[in-house]
Amino acid sequence: MILVIANFLNAELPLLYISRMVRPGGRGRGGDAPPPPEYMAGMIQQFELNRQFMENMMAQFPRPNMNQQPAQVTLQDFIRLNPTIYRSSTQPLDADDWLRDITYELESADVAPASYVNFASFFLKGPAAQWWDSHRRTLPAGTIITWPDFQAAFRARFIPQGVMDRKKREFRNLTQGNKTVEAYQREFLDLSRYAEEDIATDARRQEKFRDGLQADIKLALLVHDFADFTTLVNKAINVETGLQEYQSSQRRNRDTGSSSGSPSQKRKIWIPNSMYRPNAPAPRKSYAAPRLPPPPSKQSKLPAPPPGAPVPTPDNGLCFKCGQPGHFARNCYQNQNQLALPAAGRGNNQPRDNNAKSYGRAHANHVDLSEAQDQPATVMGTLL
Repeated sequence: MILVIANFLNAELPLLYISRMVRPGGRGRGGDAPPPPEYMAGMIQQFELNRQFMENMMAQFPRPNMNQQPAQVTLQDFIRLNPTIYRSSTQPLDADDWLRDITYELESADVAPASYVNFASFFLKGPAAQWWDSHRRTLPAGTIITWPDFQAAFRARFIPQGVMDRKKREFRNLTQGNKTVEAYQREFLDLSRYAEEDIATDARRQEKFRDGLQADIKLALLVHDFADFTTLVNKAINVETGLQEYQSSQRRNRDTGSSSGSPSQKRKIWIPNSMYRPNAPAPRKSYAAPRLPPPPSKQSKLPAPPPGAPVPTPDNGLCFKCGQPGHFARNCYQNQNQLALPAAGRGNNQPRDNNAKSYGRAHANHVDLSEAQDQPATVMGTLL
C-alpha cells in the first residue's frame, strides 16, 4: 500500500509538467501551441489509469467514525488481569481488603458499571461462592442487583457492623505505647479506614497521629508544623532514633563511670551483722541456774512410801525431790519444800566423791523461783 501511494505521488509530478507544456490555443504569448507528441499522449493515459486505480484502492478502506465508542471490556479480558480471589477467612479485615481491591481493579480496567456484579461474583470461590448462590435464590425473580447492593450484602455477611464499630473504637483509643513509630504508623493506617470521618483532612490526620505518640517525641514535635502527614511521620522517626542513641550513650557512660571510679564512689552494699560475723555466738537468755548440794556420802534410808504411792519402775527415771527412781516430782510423797537433787551432774565445780552415785544429766521441772532463791546453794546469774 505504501509503495502504490509512493508511485502515485511520483507520477503526479510529470503530469503537472506535461499540463504546463500542453496548453490550449488562444491569445497570449507564444500563439498556438503544437500538439503533444505521441509518447506524451501515452504517458497521460497511463497517469489517468493510475489515478483511477488509487481511487478504487482507497474506497476499500473504511473511513474512521469519530462518534464510534470503544469496545467494552469482556469477562475474558478482565480475567487476563488476574484479579484477586476471595474464598473465606476468619479475619473480617481480609474480606474488607478484597472488596476494596476488586473495586479498584474494576475501575482501573474500565469495566462498565453495569457489569461490576457479574465480574466480581465470578471471583468468589468456595464458601464465598456458596453464600452468593444462596443469597441470589432468596431474592425475587428478575431482581437486578446493583453494585451498591452487592457491597451491602457482602459486608453484612463477611464484615459485621459490630466488628466495624469495634475497629473504630480501637482507632480512637490507639496510642504508641511501647511500639516503635513505624509499628504505630502501620496500625494507625490499618485502623484509620474504619473511622475516615475522624481524619477527613490531612490536618486532622496529623493531629490524631500526634496525640498518640509518646510524651518525649510529642514534646520534640510540638513547636513544628509540617506540610503533610508523611513529613510528620518521617520527623517522628528521626526524633525516636535520636532519643534511642542518647539513652544508649547515657547508659554506657554510667556503666563506665561505675566500673572506673574510686572505691568511695562505688556502690555500697549493706551486709547484716549476722552475715558479716557468721561465727559469732548467738546471745543467750539469762535464767536462774541452781547449784545443787553434793549428795550425802551414805544414802540415808528413806521411809516406806504410803500405800497409795505408785510402784517404782526402773524406766521412770529419778525424782528431783527425793532422788529415788520410779516416780516424778509431782507424785513424790516427800515434803513439798524439800529439794534433794544430786549435784554430780555437769557444771559442778566441787570435787567428785568416788563413793557417791554419779548422775550424767539432770533436769529441773516445776522449780519455783522464790523457792530456789531461798536455797543456800542457789546461784543466780547469766550463762555465757
